[in-house]
Amino acid sequence: MGMAKGFNEGLREVLKRQVVLAVAFHPELRRPSGPTVILKSGGEVVGEDVSNSERLKELKERSEVLFISENFVIYKDKLKRSTLKDMVVLFPPLSFPKLGGVNGVKDVVSAWPTVPVDLYIKGRAGWNTSDPKSGTMLIGFNLRMKNGCE
Repeated sequence: MGMAKGFNEGLREVLKRQVVLAVAFHPELRRPSGPTVILKSGGEVVGEDVSNSERLKELKERSEVLFISENFVIYKDKLKRSTLKDMVVLFPPLSFPKLGGVNGVKDVVSAWPTVPVDLYIKGRAGWNTSDPKSGTMLIGFNLRMKNGCE
């Protein structure tokens, strides 16, 4: 993670669920609505992955925003106020709306694993590990019994 430590909060949440699935995906699929990577310092967001095209357009007009890549922005004013020693790269839990309405399924959460974990999962599943555009997503959920018991 370079100067910052990494914390995959999303993966930790997925692994707390009764059922965990690994799913192969390609970037042409719809991206999650929120950030998939957040750079935090002292609890404040100093950078993030932005997928909303309107928000990206707005951010490109602001002088205090630095684009590190096509979708990752750093908020220069917040970065100046932060200390580098408490920097964290956070991979947050993500929603997965397609399973939200499925009968018998509850507490749905998904996560993107880090690159080493992504490669490990793809290798174990027999998926292509050399395509840099393909990836894995982990989806976790709990089961709701028909009689309402958990």
